[in-house]
Amino acid sequence: MTARLLAAAVCLALVAVASSRAQQPTAAKTQEERIKELETDLAALKKRVFDTEGNLTAQGAKIDGLKTDLGARLNDLAEKMEAQKGNIEKLTTLVNGQQSLIDSLMTNTNTLTTRVNTQVGLHERILTDLARQDGDRYVPQLSAAMAKDSFRQEMGAAVHATLKTNGQFRIVNKTASHQSIAVNLVEYVLQPGEERVLDVPVGTVTTQLPGEPLVNWTLTHAGGGVYAESIDIVPKTTVQRVVESPVYYRPTVYSDTTLPIVTYRPY
Repeated sequence: MTARLLAAAVCLALVAVASSRAQQPTAAKTQEERIKELETDLAALKKRVFDTEGNLTAQGAKIDGLKTDLGARLNDLAEKMEAQKGNIEKLTTLVNGQQSLIDSLMTNTNTLTTRVNTQVGLHERILTDLARQDGDRYVPQLSAAMAKDSFRQEMGAAVHATLKTNGQFRIVNKTASHQSIAVNLVEYVLQPGEERVLDVPVGTVTTQLPGEPLVNWTLTHAGGGVYAESIDIVPKTTVQRVVESPVYYRPTVYSDTTLPIVTYRPY
């Protein structure tokens, strides 16, 4: 349809050209020459029309191909958009689920924060009840805590659990004969030069030599949680209960016929 209209337009242009040429002065040309010129122009015009029709046909084919390709691409784009729409819906669902999880975590976090703050306040109150600030440190405030029966019971149990119930009582016989000695009303016999360590309750230890009065000893803390006391059985002529421990010396050996009266000396 377009080619025919183009051809008609070309014919009209050719007639207009011929008419304009006919109106021009052509005295020098014959009728035959003018006809030949018109035929030549017409042939050239026909060739141009033919070439134009061919170009139009080729362009039409290209346009049809472009239309087909464009349609295919549009269909492909529509399919991809549909697929992306499904993915967007899935992503939206996932985001909503994550938001619900975040909301739940925030609720749990707020609950935990409230509990922690409550515990911190409780610990501060306990610290205030049990300790007082002394410079840059805190020391136990026992006076306030001891007002509570439960605390006194717990403190008493802890103190009794810490204290040792037994200690060591060491006796050395530095005479030349065996000696009898009663420790907490239990009699023991020590051979000459014998050393014996007895396990006794912590506190006061009572000893008595034959014919001598009772003597009380107190176990003292020897370090490392150990309570101990040491005594020697020595001849009567030795100074009794010296304050400082004497320098060690070899004891005098007496014969069996001249046994001395014995006495104590602290170790």
